[in-house]
Amino acid sequence: MIYITPMKNYLLLFCFLVIVLSCETGEEAVDPDRIFSFYELSYDHNDDKTLARASLSLDGPEGDLVKLTGPAGISFNGRDLVFNPENRIHFIEYDGRVDSGTFIYIDGDNNTFTNSTPKLSEIALPPIERFSRDEDLLFRWIGDPVGEKETVMLTLEGSERSTTFLSSEPGSTEFVILASDIRTLDKYGSGVMKLQRNYDSYMNAGNAIGGRMSMRYTTEEFVLFGN
Repeated sequence: MIYITPMKNYLLLFCFLVIVLSCETGEEAVDPDRIFSFYELSYDHNDDKTLARASLSLDGPEGDLVKLTGPAGISFNGRDLVFNPENRIHFIEYDGRVDSGTFIYIDGDNNTFTNSTPKLSEIALPPIERFSRDEDLLFRWIGDPVGEKETVMLTLEGSERSTTFLSSEPGSTEFVILASDIRTLDKYGSGVMKLQRNYDSYMNAGNAIGGRMSMRYTTEEFVLFGN
């Protein structure tokens, strides 16, 4: 007996194979409105390098990171970001300080989203060589006060533990470092102080699910903890 398989069944089988192969390669197309965009511009004063990067995730900031494929793409200041398969981010690195710029994202439906960063003010450590275990210290950073949507963070790292001080109050310019905090950091008298100015905000322009933008300026120095 001869059986004739309808052409409709062949089409269903073909579609099934396409779906399976697409899932195996991890390159299946997704709805652009499902992509949450996170842009970051960060400068490390000690390395004198700037990193612009974009993390694109499905259905929100905690979703799986995705790789853009043509015709979709993203650029910063006119230069295309490249995809790093290890951490699944799109990025570009610059020598020197880049304190502002524009991200342009073109999605798979050829929609264009343009987001420009504000200018991130630099920040520097004051000339402190030693933190006292016996006296409280008024720590004033060098640079502008805390601005809108900004946080300044100071981290002191010793051999025993670390402690962090945060200020997000606009106009703030200082921290009070208690001697009791210093006494818990280190038994041997040396450590590292790290200072960051951070900016974080929702995107000005984005797709339906939204996105965020972050900027960071970082500097650090060795320091002594003593009497």
